Amino acid sequence: MKVSFILPSLFPRLAEPAIGRITQVMQGLDFEIVVSSPVNPDRPHVLWVPDPSPAGNCPANARAFAAASGDIIVYISDDVLLTHEWRDRTLPYFIDRTREDPLLLGGFYAHPTRVGTIFGRYYPWFGIGLRKSIIDLGGFFNEGYVAHWGDCDLALRFWEAGGRCEIMPGNALEILSRNPNEMTDDRIVIDEPEAATKQTKKAQDLNLLRSRWQNSLGKGWKMELLRDFNHDLEPELLAVFCANQTVFWPDPMFGEIVKTYYRNVGFDLYFNYWDGGRPIV
Repeated sequence: MKVSFILPSLFPRLAEPAIGRITQVMQGLDFEIVVSSPVNPDRPHVLWVPDPSPAGNCPANARAFAAASGDIIVYISDDVLLTHEWRDRTLPYFIDRTREDPLLLGGFYAHPTRVGTIFGRYYPWFGIGLRKSIIDLGGFFNEGYVAHWGDCDLALRFWEAGGRCEIMPGNALEILSRNPNEMTDDRIVIDEPEAATKQTKKAQDLNLLRSRWQNSLGKGWKMELLRDFNHDLEPELLAVFCANQTVFWPDPMFGEIVKTYYRNVGFDLYFNYWDGGRPIV
């Protein structure tokens, strides 16, 4: 089975080692690396999707997926490095599981694992799925989103169809430290919107998420603040809520328990890092 890696990037200095590691890890296997970027990486196994005027993470991912030809789709970012354990453990496990259930979206991480949930359901930040299943469920990242919720929306479609999102085994990634100050000179210069415009796009993305999910899988959940419905679980919480390789607690009380835990341990950044604890309007 051919594997397509979806890799959007605005940072050539980060994309280069990410591409190099994938090439090293996948040696001898059938694969391609589909890079959506303003600059052509010009490397073996790379299929370049020109993105001269980047408009957001979700459209970049969608265009790369449209160009991909692999049976298996893997989506990652340019600030992580694939490990040999991903090839030796994660990939074989996923192939075996999808023989039983093709409606499976897998997630893989560096360990100790920290994961994301939406409406009490696990969703992968870095994922692996069958191309056919993704197409059958409406395609990859919805281009209606700009920078947020593409991964959540994809995962929710798997859950809605009776499929599953599961945490794959293996210490699959090395996380690179991205210092924004160090990346300034390396980043492809684009017309960066003002802070108010960014906030508007966040609100637009959230409104699209609301319109699609609030009356179905999000029914009963508040969606005024990010932490009303979107909860990240540190390893301590994951040990409590994870069963059968996933998190599935679709009751709004789940969110209240998670928020109570973070308040009690004094982790204020959990509530403030994305929207400052303010309503997204």
